[in-house]
Amino acid sequence: MVRFPQLSLCFLAAFLLSACATMGTTNDPGELARTLDDAIVAIPAEYYKGDAPSDLFSWGRMKKVKQDLANIAGEKKMPLVIYLHGCAGFDWYTNHDISFLLRNGYAVLAPNSSARKYRPASCGGLYRDILAFRLAEASYAHEVAKNLPWVDKRNIFMVGFSEGALATAQYGRGGLAGRIILGWTCNSGWPEYKGISGPRDEPILAVVSSNDPWFTSPETSGHCGNWMLFRRNAESVVVNVKLHGVTSLHDVQSLPEVQDKILQFLEVNRRP
Repeated sequence: MVRFPQLSLCFLAAFLLSACATMGTTNDPGELARTLDDAIVAIPAEYYKGDAPSDLFSWGRMKKVKQDLANIAGEKKMPLVIYLHGCAGFDWYTNHDISFLLRNGYAVLAPNSSARKYRPASCGGLYRDILAFRLAEASYAHEVAKNLPWVDKRNIFMVGFSEGALATAQYGRGGLAGRIILGWTCNSGWPEYKGISGPRDEPILAVVSSNDPWFTSPETSGHCGNWMLFRRNAESVVVNVKLHGVTSLHDVQSLPEVQDKILQFLEVNRRP
């Protein structure tokens, strides 16, 4: 008779401690600084005054390459992509996507959400409040990017994959040249995860596969096009993965036609 209330109180205490930890760390300046200090910075070689640092292959972690960034020719401003990684952190997908953007002339700033001291596991929807973390990191990176002397402030894009795509879709601040949502449907059982935020005239490209293994439930299935009403410069693309001989696919950006679509979107929406 006594054990059940005690157990309930334990669960309540654990929940309150988790909530307090979340509120205290989401926008904590030190936590946000860690995500950017450990961010990947990738710079196309043509923007360096001299030779690009060969040991970095034109990229590295922010805390280690700050001095190298001083060798960038500031008179030639470059377009920048703020890249938001998936729930697994920096992985193969991150390296693939950054390399792709770098090869095509775009600088990349990718904050590392995993650099936080407090960050519970979030893959598989285990931590609902992760959206607040990722939005805070995106906003912090955007603000820093606008003050980097070598960045073309009129051409800052945001590209997110999977969990990072969720944050990209829900990013409410303006000032972006465009956003690309990769591997996310804009649908969820959690109301704050649903839909698209931000200015209605901001260019948006969303791409998801027709049989993404992460979105098989009725709450998460579909695509972002259902949320693009009154967004004249927004497009939702559903890739039929069966045409590629596979039964399911999450990393849609690995497909050549999606890569072409991404480059076309970036080039069309670059501001003079």
